[in-house]
Amino acid sequence: MTPIEDILILSGNRTAIGSFGGSLSGLSPADLGTVAAKAAIGNAGVDATAIDHAVFGHIITTAPQDAYLARHIALNAGLAQSSAAMNVNRLFERSTPCAQLARNHILTNRMSGMAHLASEEKTMEVTV
Repeated sequence: MTPIEDILILSGNRTAIGSFGGSLSGLSPADLGTVAAKAAIGNAGVDATAIDHAVFGHIITTAPQDAYLARHIALNAGLAQSSAAMNVNRLFERSTPCAQLARNHILTNRMSGMAHLASEEKTMEVTV
């Protein structure tokens, strides 16, 4: 196997920032994340089915289906059924751990641990 020397972030987007209980509160975390993921994939100019692993950061699990939030977003954004997805549930600074986990996965072909701090309003940051 050829060693990987450079890892590039082709694109990234985040959801709009709203207030707790505000105009975005009627949308599910998966809906919000899907909008950001589709925009990031579109901006990168890649075919979503070419992405085999996605890492999504979010703040709080608000419903049982959010346990698989990254998977819902990935599939809704057009990634293949065979792709994998990972949630990074952090209260502060979600984008850096997402990028670090994605980098580690690319370099080692395995994922490392993740932290869990959850108690904030419903917004999300997505790293694709």
